[in-house]
Amino acid sequence: MERTIRQVTFLGFGQAASTLARPMAARGAQLRAYDLLLEQPGGEEILYSRAAGMPIAFLPLKKALIGAESILSLVTAEVALSAAQRAAPYLGPGQTYVDLNSTSPMVKQAIGQTLAPSGAGYVEGAVLDAIGAAGEGARILLGGPLAQRAAADLASLGLNVTAFSPEIGPASLFKMLRSVFSKGMEALLIEVLLAAQEAGIVEPIWREIVETVSRAPFEKTASAWVRSHATAHRRRYYEMEQVLETLASLGFQPLMTQAVRDFFYRSVACGLGEEFTREPSEIGDLLRALAHRLQDKGNPSDAPSSP
Repeated sequence: MERTIRQVTFLGFGQAASTLARPMAARGAQLRAYDLLLEQPGGEEILYSRAAGMPIAFLPLKKALIGAESILSLVTAEVALSAAQRAAPYLGPGQTYVDLNSTSPMVKQAIGQTLAPSGAGYVEGAVLDAIGAAGEGARILLGGPLAQRAAADLASLGLNVTAFSPEIGPASLFKMLRSVFSKGMEALLIEVLLAAQEAGIVEPIWREIVETVSRAPFEKTASAWVRSHATAHRRRYYEMEQVLETLASLGFQPLMTQAVRDFFYRSVACGLGEEFTREPSEIGDLLRALAHRLQDKGNPSDAPSSP
Protein backbone atom coordinates (compact mmCIF):
# COMPACT_ATOMS: atom_id res chain seq x y z
CA MET A 1 0.00 0.00 0.00
CA GLU A 2 1.38 3.43 -0.98
CA ARG A 3 2.32 5.68 1.92
CA THR A 4 0.93 9.18 2.03
CA ILE A 5 2.73 11.80 4.06
CA ARG A 6 0.97 14.99 4.92
CA GLN A 7 3.02 16.81 7.55
CA VAL A 8 6.16 18.41 6.10
CA THR A 9 8.47 20.88 7.80
CA PHE A 10 11.13 22.99 6.12
CA LEU A 11 14.21 24.14 7.97
CA GLY A 12 15.12 27.32 6.14
CA PHE A 13 12.70 29.01 3.79
CA GLY A 14 14.65 30.72 1.05
CA GLN A 15 14.29 30.37 -2.71
CA ALA A 16 14.87 26.62 -2.75
CA ALA A 17 12.40 25.80 0.01
CA SER A 18 9.69 28.13 -1.28
CA THR A 19 10.01 26.61 -4.76
CA LEU A 20 9.89 22.98 -3.60
CA ALA A 21 7.05 23.70 -1.18
CA ARG A 22 4.70 24.81 -3.95
CA PRO A 23 3.97 21.40 -5.53
CA MET A 24 3.66 19.91 -2.04
CA ALA A 25 1.03 22.46 -1.07
CA ALA A 26 -0.80 21.82 -4.34
CA ARG A 27 -1.02 18.12 -3.42
CA GLY A 28 -2.46 18.78 -0.01
CA ALA A 29 0.58 18.62 2.25
CA GLN A 30 0.34 20.49 5.50
CA LEU A 31 3.41 22.69 5.51
CA ARG A 32 5.34 24.28 8.33
CA ALA A 33 8.67 26.04 8.33
CA TYR A 34 11.26 27.43 10.69
CA ASP A 35 13.72 30.07 9.53
CA LEU A 36 16.14 32.25 11.46
CA LEU A 37 14.26 35.26 10.08
CA LEU A 38 11.54 34.49 12.61
CA GLU A 39 13.95 35.68 15.29
CA GLN A 40 14.48 39.04 13.59
CA PRO A 41 12.21 42.11 13.50
CA GLY A 42 10.07 42.01 10.38
CA GLY A 43 11.30 38.53 9.51
CA GLU A 44 7.90 36.87 9.58
CA GLU A 45 6.56 39.31 7.01
CA ILE A 46 9.50 38.53 4.72
CA LEU A 47 8.79 34.80 5.00
CA TYR A 48 5.11 35.18 4.21
CA SER A 49 6.02 37.30 1.19
CA ARG A 50 8.21 34.43 0.00
CA ALA A 51 5.29 32.06 0.46
CA ALA A 52 3.25 34.28 -1.87
CA GLY A 53 -0.10 33.05 -0.58
CA MET A 54 0.94 29.42 -0.20
CA PRO A 55 -0.69 27.79 2.87
CA ILE A 56 2.20 27.36 5.31
CA ALA A 57 2.73 28.03 9.01
CA PHE A 58 5.94 29.68 10.17
CA LEU A 59 6.63 28.45 13.69
CA PRO A 60 9.35 28.33 16.33
CA LEU A 61 11.73 25.41 15.85
CA LYS A 62 10.22 23.03 18.39
CA LYS A 63 6.62 23.56 17.24
CA ALA A 64 7.66 23.27 13.58
CA LEU A 65 9.31 19.89 14.16
CA ILE A 66 7.02 18.04 16.55
CA GLY A 67 4.67 15.80 14.62
CA ALA A 68 6.28 16.40 11.21
CA GLU A 69 6.63 13.24 9.14
CA SER A 70 9.31 14.65 6.83
CA ILE A 71 11.75 17.43 7.65
CA LEU A 72 13.57 19.00 4.70
CA SER A 73 16.69 20.95 5.64
CA LEU A 74 17.39 23.71 3.12
CA VAL A 75 19.57 26.12 5.05
CA THR A 76 23.09 26.88 3.79
CA ALA A 77 26.06 24.56 3.59
CA GLU A 78 27.99 26.23 6.38
CA VAL A 79 25.18 25.79 8.92
CA ALA A 80 23.76 22.43 7.80
CA LEU A 81 25.36 20.55 10.69
CA SER A 82 24.44 23.12 13.33
CA ALA A 83 20.84 23.11 12.02
CA ALA A 84 20.71 19.36 12.58
CA GLN A 85 22.20 19.78 16.04
CA ARG A 86 19.50 22.30 16.96
CA ALA A 87 16.76 20.09 15.54
CA ALA A 88 17.85 16.78 17.08
CA PRO A 89 16.32 17.26 20.56
CA TYR A 90 12.86 17.67 19.01
CA LEU A 91 12.98 14.66 16.69
CA GLY A 92 11.96 11.09 17.29
CA PRO A 93 11.06 7.72 15.74
CA GLY A 94 8.69 7.86 12.78
CA GLN A 95 10.15 11.07 11.43
CA THR A 96 12.54 11.37 8.48
CA TYR A 97 15.10 14.16 8.29
CA VAL A 98 16.23 14.89 4.71
CA ASP A 99 19.31 17.10 4.41
CA LEU A 100 19.25 18.79 1.00
CA ASN A 101 22.14 21.16 1.56
CA SER A 102 25.20 21.22 -0.71
CA THR A 103 27.74 19.71 1.66
CA SER A 104 30.49 17.11 1.51
CA PRO A 105 29.92 13.42 2.23
CA MET A 106 31.76 13.91 5.51
CA VAL A 107 29.31 16.58 6.66
CA LYS A 108 26.36 14.43 5.56
CA GLN A 109 27.71 11.55 7.64
CA ALA A 110 28.28 13.85 10.62
CA ILE A 111 24.67 14.98 10.38
CA GLY A 112 23.57 11.35 10.43
CA GLN A 113 25.63 10.72 13.56
CA THR A 114 24.13 13.81 15.19
CA LEU A 115 20.57 12.65 14.51
CA ALA A 116 21.03 8.95 15.33
CA PRO A 117 20.32 9.21 19.09
CA SER A 118 16.93 10.81 18.35
CA GLY A 119 15.65 7.68 16.61
CA ALA A 120 14.53 9.70 13.59
CA GLY A 121 15.34 8.38 10.13
CA TYR A 122 17.94 10.20 8.07
CA VAL A 123 18.33 10.65 4.32
CA GLU A 124 21.00 12.64 2.52
CA GLY A 125 19.92 14.66 -0.47
CA ALA A 126 21.74 16.34 -3.35
CA VAL A 127 19.98 18.94 -5.48
CA LEU A 128 21.61 18.73 -8.90
CA ASP A 129 20.00 21.61 -10.76
CA ALA A 130 19.92 25.31 -9.99
CA ILE A 131 16.45 25.72 -8.54
CA GLY A 132 16.21 29.26 -9.86
CA ALA A 133 16.40 27.82 -13.40
CA ALA A 134 14.83 24.36 -13.00
CA GLY A 135 12.11 25.32 -10.54
CA GLU A 136 10.15 22.58 -8.83
CA GLY A 137 11.42 20.10 -11.44
CA ALA A 138 14.99 20.31 -10.11
CA ARG A 139 16.53 16.83 -9.91
CA ILE A 140 17.25 15.55 -6.41
CA LEU A 141 19.31 12.48 -5.51
CA LEU A 142 18.65 10.71 -2.20
CA GLY A 143 20.92 8.38 -0.26
CA GLY A 144 20.78 6.18 2.81
CA PRO A 145 18.89 3.10 4.03
CA LEU A 146 15.59 5.03 3.82
CA ALA A 147 16.28 6.59 0.41
CA GLN A 148 13.81 4.42 -1.50
CA ARG A 149 10.97 5.16 0.89
CA ALA A 150 11.78 8.86 1.07
CA ALA A 151 11.95 9.06 -2.73
CA ALA A 152 8.47 7.54 -3.02
CA ASP A 153 7.12 9.89 -0.34
CA LEU A 154 8.55 13.04 -1.89
CA ALA A 155 7.68 12.02 -5.44
CA SER A 156 4.05 11.65 -4.33
CA LEU A 157 4.25 15.31 -3.30
CA GLY A 158 5.53 16.45 -6.69
CA LEU A 159 9.31 16.50 -6.30
CA ASN A 160 11.69 15.10 -8.91
CA VAL A 161 13.58 12.66 -6.69
CA THR A 162 15.65 9.53 -7.32
CA ALA A 163 16.99 7.04 -4.79
CA PHE A 164 20.69 7.03 -5.67
CA SER A 165 22.31 4.82 -3.03
CA PRO A 166 21.41 2.87 0.12
CA GLU A 167 24.41 4.48 1.84
CA ILE A 168 25.04 7.96 3.21
CA GLY A 169 27.73 9.70 1.17
CA PRO A 170 27.51 8.64 -2.50
CA ALA A 171 24.77 11.12 -3.45
CA SER A 172 26.66 14.07 -1.98
CA LEU A 173 29.91 12.80 -3.51
CA PHE A 174 28.22 12.84 -6.92
CA LYS A 175 27.00 16.38 -6.26
CA MET A 176 30.44 17.60 -5.12
CA LEU A 177 32.21 16.16 -8.17
CA ARG A 178 29.56 17.56 -10.48
CA SER A 179 30.12 20.96 -8.85
CA VAL A 180 33.75 20.92 -9.98
CA PHE A 181 32.33 21.20 -13.49
CA SER A 182 29.27 23.39 -12.92
CA LYS A 183 30.84 25.89 -10.54
CA GLY A 184 34.14 25.77 -12.43
CA MET A 185 32.35 26.66 -15.65
CA GLU A 186 30.54 29.50 -13.90
CA ALA A 187 33.82 30.95 -12.62
CA LEU A 188 35.60 30.45 -15.95
CA LEU A 189 32.79 32.11 -17.93
CA ILE A 190 32.74 35.10 -15.63
CA GLU A 191 36.53 35.47 -15.86
CA VAL A 192 36.43 35.32 -19.68
CA LEU A 193 33.66 37.92 -19.79
CA LEU A 194 35.43 40.23 -17.34
CA ALA A 195 38.55 40.11 -19.51
CA ALA A 196 36.43 40.64 -22.62
CA GLN A 197 34.88 43.67 -20.94
CA GLU A 198 38.35 45.14 -20.44
CA ALA A 199 38.98 44.57 -24.16
CA GLY A 200 35.57 45.93 -25.20
CA ILE A 201 34.46 42.73 -26.94
CA VAL A 202 31.97 41.11 -24.55
CA GLU A 203 29.24 40.50 -27.14
CA PRO A 204 31.37 38.81 -29.83
CA ILE A 205 33.15 36.67 -27.21
CA TRP A 206 29.80 35.62 -25.70
CA ARG A 207 28.46 34.70 -29.15
CA GLU A 208 31.58 32.66 -29.87
CA ILE A 209 31.23 30.75 -26.58
CA VAL A 210 27.56 29.98 -27.22
CA GLU A 211 28.26 28.89 -30.80
CA THR A 212 31.17 26.69 -29.68
CA VAL A 213 29.07 24.69 -27.22
CA SER A 214 26.01 24.64 -29.51
CA ARG A 215 27.64 23.68 -32.81
CA ALA A 216 27.87 19.97 -32.00
CA PRO A 217 26.42 17.74 -29.28
CA PHE A 218 28.25 18.58 -26.06
CA GLU A 219 29.27 14.96 -25.52
CA LYS A 220 31.19 15.03 -28.81
CA THR A 221 32.86 18.37 -28.05
CA ALA A 222 33.78 17.47 -24.46
CA SER A 223 35.11 14.07 -25.46
CA ALA A 224 37.34 15.67 -28.08
CA TRP A 225 38.70 18.15 -25.53
CA VAL A 226 39.55 15.41 -23.05
CA ARG A 227 41.04 12.90 -25.53
CA SER A 228 43.14 15.51 -27.34
CA HIS A 229 44.78 16.48 -24.03
CA ALA A 230 46.95 13.39 -24.48
CA THR A 231 48.85 14.87 -27.39
CA ALA A 232 48.06 18.60 -27.26
CA HIS A 233 48.77 19.46 -23.62
CA ARG A 234 52.26 20.85 -24.29
CA ARG A 235 51.08 23.12 -27.08
CA ARG A 236 48.16 24.26 -24.95
CA TYR A 237 50.45 25.03 -22.02
CA TYR A 238 52.53 27.40 -24.14
CA GLU A 239 49.35 28.93 -25.56
CA MET A 240 48.12 29.62 -22.03
CA GLU A 241 51.40 31.40 -21.28
CA GLN A 242 50.58 33.72 -24.18
CA VAL A 243 47.03 34.11 -22.88
CA LEU A 244 48.35 35.23 -19.48
CA GLU A 245 50.64 37.77 -21.12
CA THR A 246 47.67 39.08 -23.10
CA LEU A 247 45.52 39.44 -19.98
CA ALA A 248 48.37 41.21 -18.20
CA SER A 249 48.54 43.71 -21.08
CA LEU A 250 44.86 44.47 -20.45
CA GLY A 251 45.57 45.11 -16.79
CA PHE A 252 43.45 42.11 -15.85
CA GLN A 253 44.47 39.79 -13.00
CA PRO A 254 43.07 36.27 -13.63
CA LEU A 255 42.56 33.39 -11.24
CA MET A 256 41.00 30.68 -13.39
CA THR A 257 43.34 31.26 -16.31
CA GLN A 258 46.40 30.76 -14.11
CA ALA A 259 44.91 27.50 -12.84
CA VAL A 260 44.34 26.35 -16.43
CA ARG A 261 47.96 27.17 -17.29
CA ASP A 262 49.13 25.24 -14.21
CA PHE A 263 46.95 22.27 -15.11
CA PHE A 264 48.52 21.96 -18.56
CA TYR A 265 51.98 22.44 -17.08
CA ARG A 266 51.37 19.51 -14.72
CA SER A 267 50.69 17.25 -17.68
CA VAL A 268 53.92 18.43 -19.34
CA ALA A 269 55.99 18.03 -16.17
CA CYS A 270 54.76 14.53 -15.37
CA GLY A 271 55.68 13.31 -18.85
CA LEU A 272 52.18 12.53 -20.10
CA GLY A 273 53.36 12.97 -23.68
CA GLU A 274 55.56 9.91 -23.34
CA GLU A 275 52.45 7.77 -23.01
CA PHE A 276 50.92 8.67 -26.38
CA THR A 277 52.04 8.85 -30.00
CA ARG A 278 48.51 9.66 -31.14
CA GLU A 279 45.20 10.76 -29.64
CA PRO A 280 43.47 7.93 -27.72
CA SER A 281 40.06 6.75 -28.86
CA GLU A 282 38.61 6.55 -25.35
CA ILE A 283 38.48 9.06 -22.48
CA GLY A 284 39.43 6.31 -20.06
CA ASP A 285 42.77 5.80 -21.80
CA LEU A 286 43.73 9.40 -21.09
CA LEU A 287 42.50 9.30 -17.49
CA ARG A 288 44.37 6.10 -16.64
CA ALA A 289 47.62 7.33 -18.20
CA LEU A 290 47.47 10.71 -16.46
CA ALA A 291 46.58 9.18 -13.09
CA HIS A 292 49.49 6.73 -13.47
CA ARG A 293 51.95 9.49 -14.36
CA LEU A 294 50.83 11.69 -11.47
CA GLN A 295 51.17 8.79 -9.06
CA ASP A 296 54.70 8.04 -10.28
CA LYS A 297 55.92 11.63 -10.62
CA GLY A 298 54.05 13.25 -7.76
CA ASN A 299 51.95 16.32 -8.46
CA PRO A 300 54.11 18.94 -10.21
CA SER A 301 51.40 21.56 -10.50
CA ASP A 302 53.27 24.85 -10.08
CA ALA A 303 54.24 26.22 -13.46
CA PRO A 304 57.12 28.68 -13.77
CA SER A 305 55.90 32.24 -13.34
CA SER A 306 55.03 34.05 -16.52
CA PRO A 307 57.42 36.86 -17.40
